[in-house]
Amino acid sequence: MLSRGFWLRWALCSLGSMGSDWLIAQSNDAFGLRAETGFLILHSEAIAPIGSASPWGVGVDYIRELDPDLHYPNCLCFPRIGFSLTYHHLDKPNILGSSFPMYGFVEPHYRLSGPWFFHLRGGMGFAFQTTPYDAETNPLNLSYSLYLNTFVQLGAGFSYRPEAHWSASLSAIYNHSSNGGIQEPNKGLNYPTLALGVEYSLRPRVFKSKTALNTSPPTPKRLWTLEAFAAGKAIDETRVTYAVYGLEGSYLHQFSRVSAWDAGLELLRNAAYEQVLDNAGTPANHFEASVLAGHSFVMGRFTFSQQAGVYVYRDYAPTPDWFQRYGVNYYFWNNLSLGANIRVHGHVAEFLDVRLGWGF
Repeated sequence: MLSRGFWLRWALCSLGSMGSDWLIAQSNDAFGLRAETGFLILHSEAIAPIGSASPWGVGVDYIRELDPDLHYPNCLCFPRIGFSLTYHHLDKPNILGSSFPMYGFVEPHYRLSGPWFFHLRGGMGFAFQTTPYDAETNPLNLSYSLYLNTFVQLGAGFSYRPEAHWSASLSAIYNHSSNGGIQEPNKGLNYPTLALGVEYSLRPRVFKSKTALNTSPPTPKRLWTLEAFAAGKAIDETRVTYAVYGLEGSYLHQFSRVSAWDAGLELLRNAAYEQVLDNAGTPANHFEASVLAGHSFVMGRFTFSQQAGVYVYRDYAPTPDWFQRYGVNYYFWNNLSLGANIRVHGHVAEFLDVRLGWGF
């Protein structure tokens, strides 16, 4: 019987016989360390009593640098995905406490010149926050009322990335956390930060020149999509959450390797507002209709959308007539997608939904 040592030696020799091209084609893992400092946006009169604050933090990233031979033609960029664990001290320990965001991110890098790159960053996940609202012990914290909240991050910056193990970056990042309307109060936390980071790659990076890669344009997407979504929303400081659900039909038109315009019509039923109307004895309708338009980053099976919407029908109007919506969708099988979207009025999140879609 052949020993395990024989089979290990055979496997290593077999891999080596595939040549250096096979090795270069593999994805590369890296680890990053960031230091951040910023300021808290007092986006509502209700949270003005908190006063100015200067959050700071540190974070560690696990990064998978995707194979440029496979992914560069899709976006003319060097794409990366990863997972981050971060600590944010919110500078008001007795009111806001601390936040521990845990989120996945996508970070395409666009080469400027030599080792210099411009990068974008979009992340979504959860944040454990230590000091939620309490009517008796912490009445000033109207920003969050749960220990576990959603976390969204958008950023951009510049990186110095030589074809070696070490690299450095400087980024401007916008951080948002809230519970998506599941429980009140829920004004949310909004704080931009400036981040300085260093990274170590397990293997030296290989950035092939643009002319060495196939840059023929992919077939642009022209996609009609029907999505069903559901969310939860609270109306007061009790722990009762009401259902929000609806349908959206949309059209996406890709005009470049990484960008697309999109527009849609959304219909929803808001049981939380229905309860408000029932409590007030007001015979108003709790259905809503809105039109949306915006931009999406198209990166393989992922789309990252940023949209503005306007209500075209609603009887009950406790919020402004327009809203923003940010989301991520993943096409996991043919044209079936799974995603999450957050609806925001200004800096205040209304609800976070989960949606299932079919594109055709």
